[in-house]
Amino acid sequence: MHRPQVRRFLPLRIMLWLGVHSCRAAQHSILRHIARWSEGPVRTGRLVGSATVNGANGRGFRPDVEGLRAVAVCLVVAFHAGLAQTAGGFIGVDVFFVLSGFLITRLLLEERFRTGTVSLPTFWSRRARRLLPAACLTLVATVVAAQFVLPPLQRRTVTIDGLFSGVFLANFRFSETLGNYFGNQLAQTHPSPFLHYWSLAVEEQFYVLWPIAVLLATRFGQRPKVTLGIVTASAAIGSFAIGVWWTPQRPEAAFYLLPARMWELLAGALLAIAGPAIAKAASGLRAALGWLGLLGIAVAAMAYSETTPFPGYAALLPVLGTVAILVAGAGQTARYGPHRLLGLGPLQWIGGISYAIYLWHWPVLVLVQAHDPSGAPLHRFAAITLSVALAYLSTRFVENPIRFARFLAASPKRGLGFGLGLTTCTVLFLGIAWITQPSFDTGDVATAVALAPPIPTTIADPNPVSEATDQPPTIPDTTPAPVPNLSRLAGLEAELQRILEDAATTTDVPANLRPSLLDAARDTAQVYFDGCISLFDSSEVLDCRYGSVGSETRIVLFGDSHAAHWFPAAEVIATAHGAELVVIVKGGCPVSEVPSTRVDLAESCPAWRAAAIATVMDLQPAMVIAASLSGYTLDEDQWENGLTEVLDQLNPWTDRLIVMLDTPRPAESPPLCLSENIRSAEACVTSPTNAIQFARAESERAAAATVNAEIIDPTSWLCGQNLCPVIIGNTLLYRDGDHITTVASLMLAPLLDAALFP
Repeated sequence: MHRPQVRRFLPLRIMLWLGVHSCRAAQHSILRHIARWSEGPVRTGRLVGSATVNGANGRGFRPDVEGLRAVAVCLVVAFHAGLAQTAGGFIGVDVFFVLSGFLITRLLLEERFRTGTVSLPTFWSRRARRLLPAACLTLVATVVAAQFVLPPLQRRTVTIDGLFSGVFLANFRFSETLGNYFGNQLAQTHPSPFLHYWSLAVEEQFYVLWPIAVLLATRFGQRPKVTLGIVTASAAIGSFAIGVWWTPQRPEAAFYLLPARMWELLAGALLAIAGPAIAKAASGLRAALGWLGLLGIAVAAMAYSETTPFPGYAALLPVLGTVAILVAGAGQTARYGPHRLLGLGPLQWIGGISYAIYLWHWPVLVLVQAHDPSGAPLHRFAAITLSVALAYLSTRFVENPIRFARFLAASPKRGLGFGLGLTTCTVLFLGIAWITQPSFDTGDVATAVALAPPIPTTIADPNPVSEATDQPPTIPDTTPAPVPNLSRLAGLEAELQRILEDAATTTDVPANLRPSLLDAARDTAQVYFDGCISLFDSSEVLDCRYGSVGSETRIVLFGDSHAAHWFPAAEVIATAHGAELVVIVKGGCPVSEVPSTRVDLAESCPAWRAAAIATVMDLQPAMVIAASLSGYTLDEDQWENGLTEVLDQLNPWTDRLIVMLDTPRPAESPPLCLSENIRSAEACVTSPTNAIQFARAESERAAAATVNAEIIDPTSWLCGQNLCPVIIGNTLLYRDGDHITTVASLMLAPLLDAALFP
């Protein structure tokens, strides 16, 4: 590129200057050493024959690869758009992984075969020009659009997600988020618009490591290609083993992180290394393999779903299917292979902009969904159309001009400098966007609500503590079970009802809100930090005890995360009454013996319940408090029967069996809603009709009545006669769409105490 052309492209010059001059001395030193090492003399090991699997007549470009790109991105887009026929469309990412490993290794081996070495700066410079422009543009555009569409509180989260995505660490960001890709992230009311950047992070991390491995493996020995093949196969086997091991044990790590995914890229790399041997196979055999591979991808896309353990063994089908299609197109193209189908014009066009489509489609879908939560098919179709249009424009006017700019391609230093400058500019922009987000400080200060009387430290007990024996107090074993003291409980509820009616009219979000809107999502009970919540596919009942540990009087808190959000209150109550609190909780597993649609819970929940019941039989506690989320989508008869079955097993082993009905659920996440209504908090209140699942409550009452279990209904603790507020005084009641905060749990402890201990 001539100098006048560079002057006209001012942004390019600014980014290049920033990348090169911001850390010139260090950058030049690093590049000089890398260049000297990677371009130095190598042993004279010969790469026999063609180093890669090219198409017919040895051409570098393969239409079947471009068509496969189109198939992969169409599957991913269809899956994210919610098309039922492609419930397994997420396997399109696995197709991309194989293609990336194949193409990158092919380029590296061709350079090694042609020049005798691999230039790491040149490789990384090409990757920077290829991937960064469109990725950074999408990041910036999405953050800007989010300012107009998303709630203020979520804008902060989106900006942080963008920062991780901008430096290609999004997979670490999302792997550390509680919950799996499908159930807890993809299915959120407001999922991250950068969730799909996890796969780009995996590829970029691979691109940093793999060329170094290729250079080292082919630098020494008389048969470098064999050495590279052994190294690649060994790494692929190890990575596959990690993926299989992690899928049940650490499903988030298995899904998001490179160690469990690298084998998919290495499968493509092995095919590129095999080179001539693959191309010499009979064309008829290769054609048959190609069609079988295409069938395998189609079967996986239609048969797999969010309940499929993934990646694990299930990833073999789309990975091997992609390898088979690539084999079919190797060397002289198989006459009757799938290359003609994959070479159709529309697929070639989509394949050419597939990277940009992948980048744009998910943010557009998320933002459109946030603007119109109805999720109408017409709106989703419009979102996909807009995504394709943006992909074409960004490819035509941003990606390709920079990718093929002769000025940048002429020197690896220029390409790397441009990439560093572009990344720096993007990160700076996102950092400024995060700093300038609203603080949610209204200046209004509210007083804390304290319900009277407080929890007693001692209570009248038929079996008082004997000073001589110094034995812990016990809850009396009476038949029938004690009835709550209605005067104490009714008095507290009447007092709280007056407070709730006033709270429903609150307008300004208090500046001293506890927890703050920024901290609400992290306001989980101590049992989470102590590792006392059984998660994912674990069926282990964890030995977690609180309160007066060692006391012969035991209280068991049993259920899912909605039992856990009562833990702060239960711990205070157990301590006050000299009882030991045993926590038996598993996320996503209700007390009721019902099937789960989540693959990591389908088998682990029944096993965990059985182990929990066995633990209760061993403990023979004075009291079991069972609580579950009411939002599981199940038939009421099925729920009632499943709950009756479990309660019937628990009942003989405890003095008091208590079913705690679920808390009311706001119409939307209160922290998100309040961040949009700092001066009009009343807009976030919900009517009891919309907040309470009356049918589920009746099912639980019926199940409890079958075994004479007690019922505690916290509805009147959180809802007035007409409205259910989300703030009481300076207390935020909910940390998300259905879990109460630890502060709210402690505030309501006197009512729970009055219900448990008359």
